[in-house]
Amino acid sequence: MHWVFNQLIVTQERTQKRTKEGQVEGHSPEERVVTWFNHFRRLLGTTAEGDEEEIPSFLQNLNIDDGPFTTSEFARAKTTLREGKSAGPDGIPPEVLKNCGLNNIILQFCNLALLSNKQPDMWSLSNIIPVPKAGDLSKPDNYRGISLT
Repeated sequence: MHWVFNQLIVTQERTQKRTKEGQVEGHSPEERVVTWFNHFRRLLGTTAEGDEEEIPSFLQNLNIDDGPFTTSEFARAKTTLREGKSAGPDGIPPEVLKNCGLNNIILQFCNLALLSNKQPDMWSLSNIIPVPKAGDLSKPDNYRGISLT
């Protein structure tokens, strides 16, 4: 936990430096949030219109295991988590998931979601984090969005 706290401080200091150099347009934090919202909404576009017809399945004849996740699959997936990265909407940093000692409980929860075809609403959310590119940092177009899920 000490490491996580230090990482949060470093991240906050980096953000403060970036804000001092160039702040996205807006006279208040609320106006800046609206600016970001509109910027990313424009980039993401609108929902496609059209029929709600069923998309035919063409993967039915492939030999893909769609049964419950195994302990070894879960262990392999955990090795891909990179420590020191930002948490998603749930606020849980990757190193907590990697080192919390709740492997069986997390695996059971994931299998329950898979087999019941019911996932927590949180699993459908993502945070878009603006990452600066080159140029004037007061312009949203000089940022790219990274989606954390």
